[in-house]
Amino acid sequence: MSAAMTGNLQAMATGVNKIGLISDTHGLLRKEALEALRGSELIIHAGDVGKPEILEELRKIAQGLTGDGRGGNRRDANLRPARRECA
Repeated sequence: MSAAMTGNLQAMATGVNKIGLISDTHGLLRKEALEALRGSELIIHAGDVGKPEILEELRKIAQGLTGDGRGGNRRDANLRPARRECA
């Protein structure tokens, strides 16, 4: 995790009681995952998002951060501007 992303995470997590963690959605966000994340005050997507709609759905629940995933998935390349904060 980059220093900038670590700083963003620390700032965003201040006062947060429940953090949701998800990764490797590869463009598919199952309803069970959404149900598990409900109530989160901050969501971290650890990478391999797949498509922007995944982040849009997660934003409906809470602000969040995303990582690059393994090997810089080409499909995630267009998500990098939103990588640090998905609020």
